[in-house]
Amino acid sequence: RVSVDADRADALAAQLRMAPAGLTVVVERSGERHEPGLRTIRLELLGHDQPGIIRNISRVLADQAVNIEELETDTTSAPMSGDTLFRARASLRVPADVSLTRLQSTLEELAGELMVDLTLEENEQSVS
Repeated sequence: RVSVDADRADALAAQLRMAPAGLTVVVERSGERHEPGLRTIRLELLGHDQPGIIRNISRVLADQAVNIEELETDTTSAPMSGDTLFRARASLRVPADVSLTRLQSTLEELAGELMVDLTLEENEQSVS
């Protein structure tokens, strides 16, 4: 999601539509959304870098109608071994009808399969 002043939105949309071949860009306008009952959850993940970590995590989140509002990833060298570590931090919007216990359990099961450490924290003022 990108926020831009209304007077610059058309120019941004035009630029985005000129994406290189092979890249699909969908541009749609949305107003400020206020969705009652959504909770904000912070996800942090750390483990050995491997293909598909974000794909697998996002699939679990999508299956439970959880939206990724912000995502930051990076890689770094492990202190002792020098192996490449993958780190992700995300802000998630979770519908009120989604059980946080079930979500955490499902994500922890996946984290075990991926052999990564994963933590979820609910923001204290997360219900909007």
